[in-house]
Amino acid sequence: MDVEDLLKKRKRENEEQDVGQFAHGNEVVFAKPNPKVQVTRQSNVDDIVDQLGAAKPMDANDVKIMMITLDKRIAKNQELRVKFADDPQKFMESELELHEHLEEMTALAASPELFPNFVRLGAVPQLLQLLISHENVDVLVDVVNLFNELLDAETYIENPESVDVLVTALVRDCFTSFLTHR
Repeated sequence: MDVEDLLKKRKRENEEQDVGQFAHGNEVVFAKPNPKVQVTRQSNVDDIVDQLGAAKPMDANDVKIMMITLDKRIAKNQELRVKFADDPQKFMESELELHEHLEEMTALAASPELFPNFVRLGAVPQLLQLLISHENVDVLVDVVNLFNELLDAETYIENPESVDVLVTALVRDCFTSFLTHR
């Protein structure tokens, strides 16, 4: 079973487990329940939207938490890969967690003003190290996709200074990473 199979299985289980229903007029609407939202059979969509409120924009603290979580996911995955090198099933869950976290990190692309914080927290060398040394192709693809999202042309047009900070760090750390890897 590879990461993609585990993702499909987890998604299927979540859909089966997390789907609730509520009435909207004469219709029954299916939705994932949110613990912050009180849903009754008489709830209407406008009430639910009001309860959810606007999405909180990402801030520097979120980037710090994102990087701490990345550190933990990488360390756990490396530890389990070494410990259970002959039994991939034992480290597959940690691989999946790392994969999912890298995908979640693409949310940073919506806040390019936080790229300098991202760079300052050591994200670039850490991601490049994953790109150079991780054995799972899915993780490599996730890192490439993350950089692709962060370095999008639209993002550069909207916030060139922040993207320049990221590109400068990427070039500097890429050179250093490849030299030390060889």
